[in-house]
Amino acid sequence: MIWRKHPILAPPTDEEIVELDEQTLLEIHAIYHEAIENAERDPYRFGFRLPHWDKAEEQLTDVSEIV
Repeated sequence: MIWRKHPILAPPTDEEIVELDEQTLLEIHAIYHEAIENAERDPYRFGFRLPHWDKAEEQLTDVSEIV
């Protein structure tokens, strides 16, 4: 099982993995990767900071001021 690296989300540690049963581990793996994919698709909606987030906030602020 490969855990994708992410700058904010962290996969479970080896100690945590040892304590989990197979079904729970598979569920956590699916949730973890789904969260990364959702954040990449729509980081503003899914609410955690990703690289270059400051630029996105700056652009949103500029648009709000113009409107």
